[in-house]
Amino acid sequence: MAKYDLALTAKDDLRQIWDFIAMDNPTAATRVVEAVYESFATLADTPRIGKPRRFRQPHLADIRSWPVSGFNRYLIFYRPMADGIQVIHVCRDSRNIEALFGEI
Repeated sequence: MAKYDLALTAKDDLRQIWDFIAMDNPTAATRVVEAVYESFATLADTPRIGKPRRFRQPHLADIRSWPVSGFNRYLIFYRPMADGIQVIHVCRDSRNIEALFGEI
């Protein structure tokens, strides 16, 4: 069975996403986070379906992204592994991705 591992950065991202949405609607915040976890499971089973991302830093060479099912404005940034994926970040597509990964 494929698995997903969440980096501390991804855990922080999910907490911030839930907190932000929950200020107006806790039920919606929970729906978004549940959809994120469902997308993690899909990616763990088929890790190469995400879009390869290009970064200058060599240690980011294998990072891919995939939109959250049903909430396409949220992106999952992950690294394929032999038995699943490692999730690095989860964020809105409007975020400055280069800054998020320390590329600026």
